Amino acid sequence: MMLGNLSSSRYWIYAILGFLMWTTNNYFVPAIIGLALSDIAAHGHFARMRKWPFMRTLAIHIVLLGIALAFQFVNPLRNNVNKGLSVINVTDHDEIQFCDVIFVTCIFLIFETSHKIVHVIFGNVVMRMLGKLAPGMYLLCNPITYTVVPSLAVSLSNNGTSGSGILGVTWVVCFAISLVAAIPFHFLVELPSKLAGEYFIDFMEKWGRREDEAPLVKGPQSKAPKKIAGPGAK
Repeated sequence: MMLGNLSSSRYWIYAILGFLMWTTNNYFVPAIIGLALSDIAAHGHFARMRKWPFMRTLAIHIVLLGIALAFQFVNPLRNNVNKGLSVINVTDHDEIQFCDVIFVTCIFLIFETSHKIVHVIFGNVVMRMLGKLAPGMYLLCNPITYTVVPSLAVSLSNNGTSGSGILGVTWVVCFAISLVAAIPFHFLVELPSKLAGEYFIDFMEKWGRREDEAPLVKGPQSKAPKKIAGPGAK
């Protein structure tokens, strides 16, 4: 999460992290992509793209939609790509297919580069509240994934639930627990940390400063009085 402070080369680091995540725990890849898209939006790149002419934006949307539909619904392309990318997954996780990741990423890019009507629809109070809770949900989903999800998945598997059903149920449970846990995290950890950071920065800026180093505030300077000529001068 500290990559946002780096230069533009940080997007190569995002890509490398995404590749490493895919080869190990592929269900973390959507989180890395979401983090990269949030970084792009925070640095104003999407805002500049939304100012482009309508026809240029429409052309980009058509290309992104074509890529998303091709990887999602053209079976030869979808099957070969998914099979090829599953080979490099050393832990043999197949819960998330690579073409699904491409599809969702393209759809998100379409939404982010769209004009105001899409942002009015998705910029409601619910989405804004989820955005405030997102840091806590991102941090807390990992321990929930390693503690609650495995036992729940085993229980569902023993009851004869299919693989897609197990994935859907565990995702909903993980999302719900992360959402509820993120509320006290926001008030007890995130907000106090932000306040403490602001006080610390203010203290460091003032620490060791002498009074004579303080910037002087110059008051309004009075104009010099005009010279009055004598009676003989002209």
